[in-house]
Amino acid sequence: MDTRQLTPTNRPLIGSGPQGRAVLAPAGELDEAASAVLRADACGLVAHGHRNLVVDLSAVTFCDACSLSALIGIRRHALEAGGSLVLAAVPDQLRELLSRTGLDTVLTVHPTVHDALAHPGRPLAAPPHGHAPV
Repeated sequence: MDTRQLTPTNRPLIGSGPQGRAVLAPAGELDEAASAVLRADACGLVAHGHRNLVVDLSAVTFCDACSLSALIGIRRHALEAGGSLVLAAVPDQLRELLSRTGLDTVLTVHPTVHDALAHPGRPLAAPPHGHAPV
């Protein structure tokens, strides 16, 4: 996967995967400001024809309700453009937040970016508490 650092430095890494999927990889705290940057970058990618997005969350150390809102907004934007959003390597804190809010039934989660790129339409990580993915 080819990645490049965007400026300013708080922007997520963006790369391209197989079949034209774009991979966004935010790092550090996914708070209100970082979530807004992630959402803007993702929507920009969709606007430029990269409708199928993978968000690699392996380097995220903190997330809050703003991050959930951003992910739902990104998903909605991608779906409206005929694309998709899948999450990869979701940290435990965010996985718990997804479960408590019921969003684990809406967002597709894969254990790794490799799995997300190989099987974008089929979640490989079983959702917690027996929820079926949508």
